[in-house]
Amino acid sequence: GDSLSSHSASFAAMTAPTLVVWGGSASVTPLPQGQLIAKSIPGAQLVVLPWVGHMPPIEAEDAFTGAVLAFLRSRTWL
Repeated sequence: GDSLSSHSASFAAMTAPTLVVWGGSASVTPLPQGQLIAKSIPGAQLVVLPWVGHMPPIEAEDAFTGAVLAFLRSRTWL
C-alpha cells in the first residue's frame, strides 16, 4: 500500500498531544494527506497554511511559529 496506510497503526497509537501543520498549496504532499494524518492521530489538531507549499517552517516561519506557540499555550502543562 501507500506510505500513509502503512503508518496508520502508528498514527492511531500516538498518545502525545499532536499538532499537524500543513501547507495548503503543497504539491509533493497534498492537503488531503495532511488531513488524513491529523484524522488518524487521536486528538490531533490540524493547522493549514493555505498559501504555503511543502515546507511550512521555512516558507512561512512566522505563521508556523505562531501556530506552534498557540498550540503549546493551549496545553495544560504551560
